[in-house]
Amino acid sequence: MFPLKDLTKNYHAVLFIKATFVLLKNLMIQMKTKLELLIEKIDVNGGMIFNSEGVLFESYNLDYPGNISAMSAMILNVSKELFENSNLGKVNELILKADQGLFFIKHINQDEWLTLFTEDLSKMGLIHLSTQNLDFRNLES
Repeated sequence: MFPLKDLTKNYHAVLFIKATFVLLKNLMIQMKTKLELLIEKIDVNGGMIFNSEGVLFESYNLDYPGNISAMSAMILNVSKELFENSNLGKVNELILKADQGLFFIKHINQDEWLTLFTEDLSKMGLIHLSTQNLDFRNLES
């Protein structure tokens, strides 16, 4: 049989894992809320938060966000290499403009990137200004 001491350790480990999961879940809910607030504030069609490996952290109002996250990471990484090889420094934001919309990527924290999409090309200046001093961990202020 198992000694009581080992069961107590396992019980504490399970409690710790559960508490960590709840904390991470609450952080993800906060990120989504902040992402939604930003999207509503700027009045764009949708957005997401992802890392440079294409891992999607959160998305709002996007079809196929996992695919878009992977493609965004590819665009980001190729752009990073282009800028570094051209001695232009580190990429902080990318703006891709098409006939019917705008795709905006902004570095927000360590390896986290914000992407916004809009069909309204006139939003480019507002997006740029609204995200200049963006503290995504504290969006309400």
